[in-house]
Formats: sequence, structure tokens, C-alpha cells
Amino acid sequence: MKKILFSLVIAVLVGGLFTPSVKAYSDTKGKVLLQVEDKGQLWYIANDGKSKFYLGSPVDMFRLMRFQGVGISNSDLAKIPEAGKSQMGDKNFANLQKGKILLQVEQNGEAWYVHPQTGERHYLGTPQAAFNLFKSIASGASNAHLSKIPEVKDITLTAINAKSFNTLVAALSAAGLADVLQNSGPFTVFAPTDEAFAKLPAGTVESLLNDIDQLTKILTYHVVPGKVLAKDVVKLNSAPTVNGKNISIQVDNGKVLIDNAKVTVTDIMATNGVIHIIDSVLLP
Repeated sequence: MKKILFSLVIAVLVGGLFTPSVKAYSDTKGKVLLQVEDKGQLWYIANDGKSKFYLGSPVDMFRLMRFQGVGISNSDLAKIPEAGKSQMGDKNFANLQKGKILLQVEQNGEAWYVHPQTGERHYLGTPQAAFNLFKSIASGASNAHLSKIPEVKDITLTAINAKSFNTLVAALSAAGLADVLQNSGPFTVFAPTDEAFAKLPAGTVESLLNDIDQLTKILTYHVVPGKVLAKDVVKLNSAPTVNGKNISIQVDNGKVLIDNAKVTVTDIMATNGVIHIIDSVLLP
């Protein structure tokens, strides 16, 4: 079910018939905007209107929808009129859902986008089709307007965009922790690279993906509550993790070791915390 949800969630963003124009909107909640004064970058504005998500490809859209989709029951979904069909719906309820990305959780994770102007829901197809239509419905926006809305770069999205943590991101998703690391936090993550996971004995990663309890224990051992920068890490001998156990911290000739893993890169900043890269997977 989780895999189906992830595969279909990208479909969510197409909907509506925006007329492109260059203007600064007073209300951009849930809208799709095209940065016309630059290189035509596409942005999705969060439904609270306080942050924006860059979308450069169908892959970016998949990642966004994977973490921004909101579950909805069949009965509630039926209250929102479907575009192109004669349905009364519940106007008050539909208005509250404008601009939202919805996942039909009682079915197979079908994805819908509620048009922020009409309040109608639009069913989405493949990621590529969604992306193409997404471009066609975007409303133009100026650099000045978009600059007022901060870009979301939480820990999960920062790890995804770094492209060095594919195994970590896959493991977080499998354990249901990717969403957690998009919350307000703050968190400090000691992040093993793909090469670090590759050091594990053959078959270990596959085995862990089939043992979610053990996988969760290991992943949460890499997360420390709060935002602990490198200058603060070197002052500590240990730190409590979300796992409940403490990691050991040693500084030797300028090298920082977390248990037996070497810290290779520090202070990768995210909106909800910080990432430090380590060269081995920590095992509680």
C-alpha cells in the first residue's frame, strides 16, 4: 500500500486552468507559479502560503507529493466536485481543501489536486504527464514576489537533493521516518552516505528493509534532538539520540568520531536542523 501511495502521489498537482500572467498574487496558497523573469522555474506554494517548493522535473514533483500529500477518505473526497462532471458536492468543505494535495487512502492512493480557484478536484496521471500539465497551468510570477516566499529545504529534501544519500532516503521512507524529518524539529542527523551503507555485509540493507523495527532502531540512532552544530559537537563526549541510546563523540587530532564513524562534512544546514556526513553506518 505504501509503495502504491508513493507511486501515485506525484500525480496530484495537475488541475485547473490557470491563465499565465505576470503578477504578484496576494494569495498564492496551493498555487503553481512560473518564475517568468528568470529561467522559467516552477514552484509549488505550500497550502499555508508560507513556503515554496522547487519543481524542476517529474522526479522533483514525485518527491514533493510524497511528503506533502494529505490523506482523505472516500466520503470526504466525494464532497469535492470532480472537474468536468456534474456534481454538487459540499461547497464549504471544498473551499477548505483548495490548493491541497489529497491522497485517497481507502483506495489505492489515488492522488487529486484541488484547484485553488474553482475548488474542483482533478485526478492526476503519470509523473511525466503531471509535470507537462503542471507547466501548462502555472501562473506567472515575478522574482520580487517569489523572493518573499522562503524555499523549503528541510532535512529530508536536503538529503534527497544531495544525491549522496539514496540508500538513507530509501531506508527513511521504508521506516516511515522521512515524513518525521520534514517536521519542525529541530534535528541533528549524522547521515551515512551510499558508500557508508555499501560497507555493510552483503545483504544487510535488504534484510533491514524487511525488518522495519530493527531498521527504525538503527535510523533513529543517527538522529539527535535539537540543532547541534560542529562547534558544539566537538565539546561533547556523548549525545542522546531519538533511539534512546547515547552516541559517543571523540575528537582525535582534529578528527571527529561518532562511535566508530568519521565525520567527513559538517554543518549542512536545513530549515529544520543540520546534517553532518559520516563515513560508516552507526549500529546501536
